[in-house]
Amino acid sequence: MGANGVIHLKTDEPVLYDFTLEVLDKDPECIVRVALEDIHAVNPVSVELDIVTYYERAHLQLGKTIKYIQWSYCE
Repeated sequence: MGANGVIHLKTDEPVLYDFTLEVLDKDPECIVRVALEDIHAVNPVSVELDIVTYYERAHLQLGKTIKYIQWSYCE
């Protein structure tokens, strides 16, 4: 991965969100840049988060929250 690589995870699944944060926390080379439990409760972090997918819209209609993690690795 290049020095400027950034990974984004957007999910409605709380278990995946929590597990991912636990795994990233154990990796000393990982830098978690953003971790949000509800992206629609705050101002958009990036233009990408303004995009609402078909499935995201369906999950929102069911009352689920959309979570987001952005991270990278040091080299």
